[in-house]
Amino acid sequence: MLKDFFKLWVRITFGSLFWIVASQTAWVMVLLLWILAYVRPHAAKAAPSLGLFTWGLVFLALMIFGLNVLVIHFAHQAAQNRVVKDFVSRVSHDLRSPLASVKLHLETLLKREISPEQTRDCLDAAWQDLGRLETSIEGVLLASRMERQKLRIEAHPLDLGDFLERYLARKREFVVRNGGHLHIGSLQNLWIQGDPAMMERILDNLVDNALCHCPPGVRIGVSLAQKNHLALLTVADDGPGIAPRESRKIFRLFYRASAARGRGTGLGLFIVASLVKAHGGHVWVESPGVGSTFQVALPLGEEGAGHP
Repeated sequence: MLKDFFKLWVRITFGSLFWIVASQTAWVMVLLLWILAYVRPHAAKAAPSLGLFTWGLVFLALMIFGLNVLVIHFAHQAAQNRVVKDFVSRVSHDLRSPLASVKLHLETLLKREISPEQTRDCLDAAWQDLGRLETSIEGVLLASRMERQKLRIEAHPLDLGDFLERYLARKREFVVRNGGHLHIGSLQNLWIQGDPAMMERILDNLVDNALCHCPPGVRIGVSLAQKNHLALLTVADDGPGIAPRESRKIFRLFYRASAARGRGTGLGLFIVASLVKAHGGHVWVESPGVGSTFQVALPLGEEGAGHP
């Protein structure tokens, strides 16, 4: 309870609304003091002192500061509103597309006489579209929990190397079907404290991000190595790369790199960064110009820390 109250206090204290109220209150108080200080000398028919002029300058500075805070706040709010509207539009499209596809396949099954093989193909396609729909909805809900700091992970000892081998064996077919090539590098058997479901989400988002933003035929490499007391997971691609000025911004909620306008929802890498942070690690991207390399550093568990 005390922790939640402290978080609320910090959010209010450092929020833009607090500074708007504080700046406006400050310059109103200074104005009142200046008026009182100015009226008294005139009531006594005394000449205003230099201090009155100083108070006037302070009042003017505070008023300008308050107006600037207001302008910045409303500009920030307008930008946020545009981002949210854009996000809603993209998510609506991402949800509508698989629904339309499922509806089309079901109508085909209901209204046409087709062979058992075609029936099987329609059902498989509808099943895949439902999987896409489920993934999109889970992504939105997961991002919402992270934004409200309600995310809970169930971490336990996990052999990350063995987990990656099994995951990549399942993922290879998906990568090939979407026009990519999966290369599996060295996978050391390193133990971490991890949540398997969340680790799979991290990998899904990194691999899917490469498939989404790179041209057909992209080569995606995955490897795992130990660096000091960290398990270093690497997901690299040979796509167009990421501009240096955007290498940190891409992990923000709703943010999409300039080269990716029109693609993605701006949730994937935010979810990756939040889940990695929840595991006690950190993630960054290196892009020398061609290709991008995402590095995920996770602390080793007791089983892995004892092996060099």
